Amino acid sequence: EEEFSKFIKNLLKYYNLTRIFIRRQGFNIDLTDDRIDPRRGIRFKFENYGFEGEGLTNYRVEDYSFTSYIPNKKLDSVLVANIFYSSSTVLNALGEEKLWDKKSCLDQIESTERISNETICNGLIKGFNEFNETEANNSIATTLGGPNRLRSYPISRFYDKYSFFAGLEHRIYFQEVTTPFNFILEKGVYEGIQLAFFHEIGQVSPTNDSSLYKNFKTSTGMGFRLLFTSVVLRADYATGKEGDEITVFIGYGF
Repeated sequence: EEEFSKFIKNLLKYYNLTRIFIRRQGFNIDLTDDRIDPRRGIRFKFENYGFEGEGLTNYRVEDYSFTSYIPNKKLDSVLVANIFYSSSTVLNALGEEKLWDKKSCLDQIESTERISNETICNGLIKGFNEFNETEANNSIATTLGGPNRLRSYPISRFYDKYSFFAGLEHRIYFQEVTTPFNFILEKGVYEGIQLAFFHEIGQVSPTNDSSLYKNFKTSTGMGFRLLFTSVVLRADYATGKEGDEITVFIGYGF
């Protein structure tokens, strides 16, 4: 029973983490000089997205991101600063009416040689109950770790009801080449190389208080990027307390 209980509880927790959002909306205020590769200006982004699943916790997430781009006089070096905050709110927690009862379970479970139907059902019901008591009222804000925030940690390494992130990145440009032409909507081709150095901090917390803004996880590293007119190819190396990570991605982290 204990083994089945642990399995069901962890399965529900994992499913909560991996469900695909069903709606996403927001707005982006972009006061920069370029949408793909900005070098001066500011950008503010708000997103609201929700998760739903039959019999599982439904919740809403709100993300706020502010980014500032501060160049040198020649525009061949840019200091980028980003502050990110995410909060989550439970809309509908898993209720007891969603749980299996023992009679329904026994009607659906087939017997096995090693484990009785009653043992299986007791473990399943206990797992659902424990998830309902300890996890069902929890919601998860945008996670930290992965290619965009705290790059020295695996994807979704840190998660809780609230998350906070701040990052600094110094981008240096080399061998920039522009080939001008005028063909319908295309006005030229740009190519360049970029070297970047970055430092990031972040934290997650079940409450929106001082615990969210202390004892930060940190990530430090450098990146090499190939720049084109409409795309940025990024390769980053980051190191932190739990080891190193290499990221190969399209587009900037922030």
